[in-house]
Order: sequence, then C-alpha cells, then structure tokens
Amino acid sequence: MPTSPVSRASADRVLTSATGDEYEEALHRRCVKHLDQRYPGTPRQGTIGIKYAGTDQQRKVRGYMAKLAGNTKGWPDLLICKRGKRNRAGLAIEFKSRDGKQSAEQRAVQKQLEEEGFTYSIVRTMETFDAELTRHWPAAEVDLRGNN
Repeated sequence: MPTSPVSRASADRVLTSATGDEYEEALHRRCVKHLDQRYPGTPRQGTIGIKYAGTDQQRKVRGYMAKLAGNTKGWPDLLICKRGKRNRAGLAIEFKSRDGKQSAEQRAVQKQLEEEGFTYSIVRTMETFDAELTRHWPAAEVDLRGNN
C-alpha cells in the first residue's frame, strides 16, 4: 500500500534537507511507516525514541536509562523479528546518513546477530530499505501477518 502523496512529499523534503542524526531520524521514521503499510502487524523493535529527540543532556539521560534497562550498546536501529528468505531469523537495520559510519560496537553487534541467523543491513535510502524487505521476504514466500 503506497504512502499518501502529502506524507511522502513531506518526508522527502526532510530527507533532502536534513543531515547527520536528523537525516537518520527522518529515514528511520519513513521506513517504519513503509514497513507498517507494506507488512501490517510485523513484529519489530526500534530505538528511535532513545537516540534522536531532545537536547544532548536529554539524550545522555535516555541513553543511561536504556543501559540500565539492559539495552546493548551498538544495537541496530530496527530489528524485525520474522523469518524470511532461507529461514533467516529476522532483519536487523542500521540507519545511516549519507556518510555515516558504523561504530566498533555496531560492527561487533552485527557480527553477533549474523552468527545467530539475522540478516544485517546498513540503510541510507528508502530505496535500499525497500530492496532489503523484498530480498528478505519475497512476496510469495511468507505472509508477515503470521499466516504462513
């Protein structure tokens, strides 16, 4: 199901003008909306609320609280827990700006998740995100609403 022209145009403006964390946040939000429209009810967990909003001090406090709650440093921005192509465990997405790089912690978590059967992807554009969904869940292979 495609997004409405108004919401898509608004998101495109943000993606065109934003840089760094602003870009990653806008891309993250747009991709999650696309996921929900394309595969309603897909089990997932995202970290957008911890990472982006607020002042530096507010982000530090939220990061500290996330650590106390057991969150792992370097965890991907979006974890979609549904088996896909070749019976993989799920899809882990790390959103990056055009020139953003993975941290050492993110590379270590990537290795661990891949060893556990997850597909791990670094996503910089909506097109890449959509291609990863299609690659991981070919339309005829799985119904992500749980009816497989």
